[in-house]
Amino acid sequence: MASEQLMQDAVRIWAPLAKRLDVLVGDQRLEVVREHGGWWRGPVLANGADYAISADAGPPRPDPRSRWQPAGVHGRSRWIEPASVPAPARFTQVPLRDAVIYELHVGTFSREGTFAGAIDHLDHLVELGVSHVELMPVAQFSGTHGWGYDGVDLYAPHAAYGGPAGLHALIAACHERKLAVLIDVVHNHLGPEGAYLPELGPCNFADVPAHLESTGDVVLASCDLASHRELPPMCCALVRK
Repeated sequence: MASEQLMQDAVRIWAPLAKRLDVLVGDQRLEVVREHGGWWRGPVLANGADYAISADAGPPRPDPRSRWQPAGVHGRSRWIEPASVPAPARFTQVPLRDAVIYELHVGTFSREGTFAGAIDHLDHLVELGVSHVELMPVAQFSGTHGWGYDGVDLYAPHAAYGGPAGLHALIAACHERKLAVLIDVVHNHLGPEGAYLPELGPCNFADVPAHLESTGDVVLASCDLASHRELPPMCCALVRK
């Protein structure tokens, strides 16, 4: 079956505060069913479909677990079926204890400031003796350029860098050169723009062992995600009070 026809997964949303949820595709409002633990199960979407989420008949919002935000942090999400993405070639990387790691900021590593632009310079890293490329945060953030530490769509590679396809191509190109890839992820906070999580869930997760630190107009919650697999992936969030 062609990738654009793959329809294997359903939208799942963690929104314990919502009384009603809709998934918006085009002009349609599609049914979302409440499940246990604050989760909702939405429709199965075709690969490449643009969609948004509406809580309690509110405005359309991007999916907090979106894999692609082609129109930025305020735009609709684009569904990517994982089965449609081929896995990069495998190879035996240098053990971390022997690694030479190059920290790479995609936006400044090349004139283009993109994943594709970075590929053109990978051979220089090989000549330097680098064994691992560590990408600074690439999750979708507001605007075009930035450090990446204000990401809000933590599973969506930054659209201005080239989106999911660009990141996939960069990783594949690294593997072709026997370069392992590490990604600096920031799961303990969200940026201030495009962080719609408070509309779906509480800011303070009382049922999660967490240290809450008040910092002006935000609350920083830190917790051990590994021991709370049923909780949403963004249970630790920097959000407005």
